[in-house]
Amino acid sequence: MSKRIQSDSGAHGHSKAGTSGYMPPEMHGLHPPSRFPGIGANPMAGDIWSFGEIVHQLLTKCHTFKDNTALGHYVQDPALFPLKMLRHYNVSKDGVEFIQSCMAARPSARQQAVAALGHEWLKDVVPYRVESVWPHNATRLVLLEFPV
Repeated sequence: MSKRIQSDSGAHGHSKAGTSGYMPPEMHGLHPPSRFPGIGANPMAGDIWSFGEIVHQLLTKCHTFKDNTALGHYVQDPALFPLKMLRHYNVSKDGVEFIQSCMAARPSARQQAVAALGHEWLKDVVPYRVESVWPHNATRLVLLEFPV
């Protein structure tokens, strides 16, 4: 996932470290700041992108984008999200929507982690429940056992 850093002033940022195929477009410098103001509004957006890439690979056995050129074209025109391999492996409409929502070109449009956990497709794939944890109302994921 992306590497988070914290400065002495307490500000959070990211350094460019990671495996290229799992890094979101903003880590590759593919977002012109004028096109997507407030790019840092969701600090976990890069991790959500990486999760979408992992899910895509688990389902198709290949990377979502063949190279950075294809990724750059997608950033410029989100209608160019590559669906060929997802269709080849008969990924359901909900599964495709889940991956696309994790890998939205604009970081602020990507799923928040809790929303991703509540996605219908994920509920069908992994049995779990989401609990609120006292005292901070943090959210935790509880995986349920598969019936034997």
